[in-house]
Amino acid sequence: MNEKQKTPEQRPKAPLFSLKYLPMDSIRVTGALPGLVWLRPKWIYENENAKKKIRGPALVIANHSTFYDPIYISIAMWYRRNRFIVKKEIYDSKAQWVLKAGRCIPVDPQNASLDTIKAVTAALKDGEIIDMFPEGHVTHTNTDLEQFKSGVALMAVRGKAPILPIFIRDKRSAWDRMLFVVGEPIDVVGTYGAMPTFSQIEEIAEKLFHKMQQLEKLAEEYH
Repeated sequence: MNEKQKTPEQRPKAPLFSLKYLPMDSIRVTGALPGLVWLRPKWIYENENAKKKIRGPALVIANHSTFYDPIYISIAMWYRRNRFIVKKEIYDSKAQWVLKAGRCIPVDPQNASLDTIKAVTAALKDGEIIDMFPEGHVTHTNTDLEQFKSGVALMAVRGKAPILPIFIRDKRSAWDRMLFVVGEPIDVVGTYGAMPTFSQIEEIAEKLFHKMQQLEKLAEEYH
């Protein structure tokens, strides 16, 4: 079976232990217990397929309502390492050492370079989980979700990885629980092939936008 025929589950998986992951794993371990105690997370799944653990590469997308969302996503995907795409201005700030330790990938939203796409594609081909917030900035609505949607589809196609949508509903009070609504992964390459047309890329983008709206509705229905 050649590379083009492989499903995400058959693709290489990130190693269980490696020195390059040591700083990232240290951050995950030290922050896991306090995060779980404070957030008391609750997972809701779109359907049975959404309950399946992601074992190979995946591009995770989520709404972006607070600056703590990367922490929330790391808890939502607790069983995997998560690498985040972050704005270059944040990556170049005083927090750079933490972002480098977490192996984040910088991107300039106004001038997304081929280097960023190559870095994301290479990570996906290595079996890693890449997380991004298509809105590009903190917002309390999903009206800006379409801003980066075509880029999301393109990265998934080039990395031959499914797109996993997750909607985050923040705690409404100290006694409330953090809510993660997990959608069914979208197998872009399996549905559209390795070289989708521009119109198909737009179709994927539209599907992602509506998927996030559906997950938001599920979150609103939960009490």
